[in-house]
Amino acid sequence: MAFLGKARKENLIILARELGEEVTPDLKIIDLRNLIVASTNYEMEFVKELLNTVISQRTEEAEQRILELEIEERRKIEEREFELEKLKLQNESFNSAESGSSRPKIDFLSMIPKFDQVSNDISLYLILFERQAQDADVPKEFWASHLLSLLPYEITQLVAREDVGISRDFEKVKSLLLKRYKLTAEKFRQLFSKNCKSPTATWKDFAYEVRNYFRGWISGLDISTFDQLKELIIIDQIKRRVPPEVREHYIDEWSQLNNVEKLTSKLDDYDAVRNKRDFHTSTPRKESENRAYPTLKQKRYPERVRNSRRILNLRKKKIDQP
Repeated sequence: MAFLGKARKENLIILARELGEEVTPDLKIIDLRNLIVASTNYEMEFVKELLNTVISQRTEEAEQRILELEIEERRKIEEREFELEKLKLQNESFNSAESGSSRPKIDFLSMIPKFDQVSNDISLYLILFERQAQDADVPKEFWASHLLSLLPYEITQLVAREDVGISRDFEKVKSLLLKRYKLTAEKFRQLFSKNCKSPTATWKDFAYEVRNYFRGWISGLDISTFDQLKELIIIDQIKRRVPPEVREHYIDEWSQLNNVEKLTSKLDDYDAVRNKRDFHTSTPRKESENRAYPTLKQKRYPERVRNSRRILNLRKKKIDQP
């Protein structure tokens, strides 16, 4: 029992409960040891192994908590470092602008909404940012710092992990963001087909969005010739008319079916298999099924129907007699 005397109180409490004993908060270490030894489930080797397991589990839990605290502390440090770096870049841009460069005539950042990586397309957002920065006469060397202030923390963390030279170069930041967050060709196609004009936007803005969605669609598929574009439009029209159940059948490869011959071949194969299956599952109707079905009244009151017919026949005979 010497091993019980070396155990911590917290471990003895857990051990006693594992043995099925009721533990109260006022029990001391000696009381806990006596409670464990007096337990009907006490067997020295078993209890010794169980105590080692309890100690190991609590040690692992403590190490896990320490690791989580370290990760959280590291994350906070990275956030502070990033905020300081962002402030440093902004101060440098403002100081440089005051010393010689022309400062923006308007606060163009207030005209650009924060980027939402769920509902916004990064390529279209960057184009909007460039247009607003150019209209506001913002020197290009300050574009990177202004752009970072509009991006969510998760995205700015991606940029912050790169070299300082990259985080201050707008073109390099732009290339990094496009590579990581650019939408797929299929998503661009959906936006091009289903995009609606915002009530607050002008028709010019709407045309600008549609044009960029179209460019993203064809560039994502490497469309560079008129014949390729013609093929793409024909495929899109065919796909629009494919029944939902057929489209669901080819869901895994649907976005990759960008060849008319390949697409139509698969659709014809599907129809052939379905027609063959329908032919084999259909059976000729029985002779009894071809007979006239009895009416609901005949089913419910067969005797009454027969009597009514007899009465009608008798009346007809009387009328026919001279």
